[in-house]
Amino acid sequence: MKILKKIIIICLISVMCVQVVAFSDINNQQLVEQTVKLLGIMTGDEKGNMDLYSNVTREQFAKMIIIASTYKDSVSENSNYSVFKDVKYNRWSAVYIKLAVDLKLFTGYIDGTFKPENNITFEEAATVALRLLGYENSDFKGTYPNAQLAKYKSLGLDKNIFKTQGQYLSRKDCMNLFYNLMNSKTKNGSIYSTTLGYSLSANGEIDYSSLLKKELSGPYVVSSDNLISIIPFAKTDATVYRDGVNSDISNITTYDVVYYSQNLKSIWAYSNKIVGTYTAATPDISAPTSVTVAGNSYTLSSSASTHKMSATGEFSIGDTVVLLLGMNGDVVDVVSANKVENTYCGVVISSNKLVSDNGALKNEIVVALTDGTTQKYVYSGSISVGSVISVEYTNGNLKIRRASEKNINLSNYKFAENVEILDVNQYGEYSVIYPNRIDKINLSGSNIKYYTLNSLGQIDKLILNDATGDLSTYGIVTSVEEIDTSIDNKMVLQGTYQYLINGKSSVLNTQNSIFNIAVGPALFSYENGNIKSIKNLSSVNVTTVGETYILSNNQKYMLSDNVQVYLYKDNSYYLTDLSSVSSLEKYTLKAYIDSGYKAGNRVRVIIATTNK
Repeated sequence: MKILKKIIIICLISVMCVQVVAFSDINNQQLVEQTVKLLGIMTGDEKGNMDLYSNVTREQFAKMIIIASTYKDSVSENSNYSVFKDVKYNRWSAVYIKLAVDLKLFTGYIDGTFKPENNITFEEAATVALRLLGYENSDFKGTYPNAQLAKYKSLGLDKNIFKTQGQYLSRKDCMNLFYNLMNSKTKNGSIYSTTLGYSLSANGEIDYSSLLKKELSGPYVVSSDNLISIIPFAKTDATVYRDGVNSDISNITTYDVVYYSQNLKSIWAYSNKIVGTYTAATPDISAPTSVTVAGNSYTLSSSASTHKMSATGEFSIGDTVVLLLGMNGDVVDVVSANKVENTYCGVVISSNKLVSDNGALKNEIVVALTDGTTQKYVYSGSISVGSVISVEYTNGNLKIRRASEKNINLSNYKFAENVEILDVNQYGEYSVIYPNRIDKINLSGSNIKYYTLNSLGQIDKLILNDATGDLSTYGIVTSVEEIDTSIDNKMVLQGTYQYLINGKSSVLNTQNSIFNIAVGPALFSYENGNIKSIKNLSSVNVTTVGETYILSNNQKYMLSDNVQVYLYKDNSYYLTDLSSVSSLEKYTLKAYIDSGYKAGNRVRVIIATTNK
């Protein structure tokens, strides 16, 4: 049976999921605010406060519209002369007003004034936005501002803005206006944000993930005292994420890799480090683009890391090194192992015997660490699959020890903010588990295989002992033939079982054993790649279908990540998806739940039949 695993790669998109709630057809205000901040159109005060309910003046809007244009990087710092008699050359907004007027986005008044401190009206802002999209006065048929406001609405610029002619726009209104502007079509038919070089998401709107990546500064490697010089805004005002989790700036340590957004006043820090033996360089040692350390290949993404791992650099094949990984799992920098002290724990998932030149027995082992990554080590002596080990780096020395298994009552401890959880079984199969999965489940005793505590007495690493049911295989037994009889005083046990797993049909024949099961959904246990046992799943009737759960009357059951859904029709099972059969007016659904797992009780199989 193949190894089941979920590699944790802290990447950009996962960070987005922590920070931004997914948006729907109606603009999500948090997404809108973060996007407009990233674009630099509205960034708030020195603490990032947006003051959303204050009115916006004409000069403030002039600056916003220029920042939202292709000319945002072309604004000179100083103005040499006054364009309007009430806008002196040394006024902070003079350069923005001049450029906005030169581009025919804004106009002044016939008395030669601009009235910079006047609040901007709904119709003025709508007209300026339309001009930025390429529309001119000649494109409108009818009187001002009715014709302009009709086009403004038809382009979707009015989404989440509820003002009428003559009313002033607030900062919140402007925030929505500029977000809508980015996703509107220009006169030429292009989505406006693409004319600024930004990518679109699958639903055709400005893509937040790529926008953040484009606007981020970094990566930087933290030394003992350089964080203050790296971050250009007050640390007390910063929002901090460390390894994808909301954190505090005090948790950022030496050799963390950091990125920041000045507009968002946010910091992303990553503590991902790979410690191991440097064994290979690709395509060659003279100018490597990737290296192999601890049995895995990693891409070198900086000139510093490329040089250090090259023939003319600091490290050679055979050295023990520490790779400092960035948000995409790439190598930002490399340091000597004697500079980093770290302890890891994990479970042996494979072990191959080696014999050294002097005849000593060693094992090349692959270990699944609690962060979900796998590493390869050489272990002196023999060790079996499923064993817990600790890996310790101190003063440049590597020590691998078999760890004594120890359990704990989870209800007596809190999880650390960056807790790492692994569920494993005796066959070396494993899966990364997230803390909310077991947060309210009282696991203890045989459910816990190993744990460690941080300096605050919180659980920071946890290995479960096959507690979730996620490591088992599920499917449907479609036919059963079992012989259990005595012939010539000899017991005869034979079984023939037809079954479906993920829609694929197979047959199992057994000799000298049967499973005593019925046709229907079942749990399949494997050993050395062969089915060891089959057990039927318990069922419940489905009364409500949710996105991540079903209800059976008032009892809620969560769906497993890979729940199998079948339509049973004409005595056959057809693999489908839940959305296709979720109408309880058309279909009767029966859900099948795993049993015997303390952190299980998940829906593994759903069978739908058509209502007559």
